[in-house]
Amino acid sequence: KGGLHLVSEFAKVTGGLALYEKARSRADLPNATSRLSPYLRFGVVSPRSLHYALRDAALPAEAKQVMSRRLFWRDLAYFQHWCFPQMSTRSVRPHHDLQEWTSGAEGKQFLKAWTTGYTGYPMVDAAMREMAQTGWMNQAVRIIAAGFLTEFLNLPWQDGHKWFNDQLIDADAPINAMMWQNAGRAGVDQWNFVVDPEAGSQDPTGEYVKRWVPEVARLRAFGVDVMHRPWTATPSQLKAAGIDLGATYPNRIITDLPAAREKTVRAMHRMLLQHPEWRTGSGHDVIMLATGQYVRAHTRPEFRFIRDDGTLTPLEQRDRPVDEAVEEAIIEIHDVLADAPRQKNADLMVTSRVEKVVRKNKWHEQAMYDKLERMPKQAPAPIAAGGDRRRRWN
Repeated sequence: KGGLHLVSEFAKVTGGLALYEKARSRADLPNATSRLSPYLRFGVVSPRSLHYALRDAALPAEAKQVMSRRLFWRDLAYFQHWCFPQMSTRSVRPHHDLQEWTSGAEGKQFLKAWTTGYTGYPMVDAAMREMAQTGWMNQAVRIIAAGFLTEFLNLPWQDGHKWFNDQLIDADAPINAMMWQNAGRAGVDQWNFVVDPEAGSQDPTGEYVKRWVPEVARLRAFGVDVMHRPWTATPSQLKAAGIDLGATYPNRIITDLPAAREKTVRAMHRMLLQHPEWRTGSGHDVIMLATGQYVRAHTRPEFRFIRDDGTLTPLEQRDRPVDEAVEEAIIEIHDVLADAPRQKNADLMVTSRVEKVVRKNKWHEQAMYDKLERMPKQAPAPIAAGGDRRRRWN
């Protein structure tokens, strides 16, 4: 009854739904989101009930589209978890688990600072402390916290997934896994953005940081930007606010964000170059389905166009889009080959598919057939858990 009442109140014209469309990323506004996730997680509220409440809300469609889409994302997470039942612990892109992570004493220090909310970055710390004390946090600051761990600290997404799963009252295995896999660049849909952990755009008034990181609250008198970035405060401002960086509030665990991110990118490049068998010729990752079929997974450009020395290929030298289409066709043909033992006239099927693709895209036939000639003549055997995950794109 309480959950359904919240749904009803949220969907009113004067309720939170009207605010959600434009203000959902505002961590400083308590009513910017529905806060229905725990009710959905434990089945107190049916997603269908919420769907119909949104559909029937007396608001224009454009004022409801994002919230409605989030319900579909929920189903997408469940579908992905069904397709990849090990995705709570293993990367969907399996070679990504082999990346060189920050380790040793430094790795432990980073993880402890992140989990306890003492990184020296107020937005990150506010997010982690809110979760520790309430079991919840706004999705926008979940993204900040997740991105900080995976993009700047170069720690594996599994560390963040495990901590969120332990701390969140709305922890939902498929949703948590999908979010963390994508944050860690290892999921079906890599995040195509990197969030600045010091910008504070999710807290323009400073109320959020003021509440959860009271050590720096008095800096707001000198500007919200200074409170979000206390290391930029002058000595007199720090003294007036009663702050001794390194004592009353921690120094930043990393001081050069671009350099930290570059370290992560380089580690990614090294891993990708060591496992060309899991990449197409145009640099996209390839993932294997439970059926044994291989499909291309969209990969961010910065992780696609890499020379053998780990540097990025200049834009003018990168593969043409037609090469991506060739690779997609090769994957489809490979899937036909994998299914060939169960199909009649398999050779005719392959020939027909190739001819259709060539005609449709007006490629040079010789280039296509040369590519096919270098393909394995039979599909590779399925990869056992923990076994050799390699397969070749010759």
